Amino acid sequence: GRFEVAFGAGPSPDGVADASWFELPPERCNLIIRQFFSDWAWEIPADLHLECVNPEPGTSRMTGESMIRHLATAADQVLDMTAFWADFGYAHVARAEVNSFDHVQAAQGSVSNLGGSVDQGYGQTWYRIADDEALLLEVEIPDCVYWGIQLGDVWYQSLDWWDHQSSLNGHQAVVSADGVFRAVVAHQDPGIANWLDTTGSTQGCITFRWNQADRQPVPTCTLIPVASIAEHFDDRWAPINREQRAVVLRDRRRAALRRFRR
Repeated sequence: GRFEVAFGAGPSPDGVADASWFELPPERCNLIIRQFFSDWAWEIPADLHLECVNPEPGTSRMTGESMIRHLATAADQVLDMTAFWADFGYAHVARAEVNSFDHVQAAQGSVSNLGGSVDQGYGQTWYRIADDEALLLEVEIPDCVYWGIQLGDVWYQSLDWWDHQSSLNGHQAVVSADGVFRAVVAHQDPGIANWLDTTGSTQGCITFRWNQADRQPVPTCTLIPVASIAEHFDDRWAPINREQRAVVLRDRRRAALRRFRR
């Protein structure tokens, strides 16, 4: 299918339906597009094009003054974004939001003032796991278009998701017959399909999202010693052996390489 939307100041121009028109405030110049992929190997990205229908006369190159201005803006953004996300993460620690989603309200919706979709529910927390600990995570999956959960570092950057299973979505995860997603956040492979690999990071962030969901459940977390991890597993926790894990990670990397044409 194809779609077309238009952005600009003032009312919608002739020939553009109101439903396809987004009126922009003065000097608004940023557009963010997010696509969701469950099956990394086979889902095809949208072929998107952005065109100015009434452009001003263009220039062939930047002036020295404009180059200086743009470089200064980029430098400011590096500093501002680094500070913003570092503070965003450590705010969880300051509020004692560690190894638990108890602070997240069910159906709280998206943080739309930060750019999140109003049709998407988010939840974040901080994890802190010692080398000899693991975090068990359980949540009943809602009926939704897309869902995913991922780990990030102390700056809210995604952990290495090419070579490590540091994230899972509805296509990749194993959901039990009772509709519950059960995962283990750990530094070492626990022999469970839904292992969220910390890549050795003893602390960082966990984010879940439900896209266009009929409800927004909140996961429960339990911190346990690795030495007793087997005591918490039953047939609802999908086991996986070393050879199967190698295949999963190989396919994951191949899908990522194909996605970015590398």
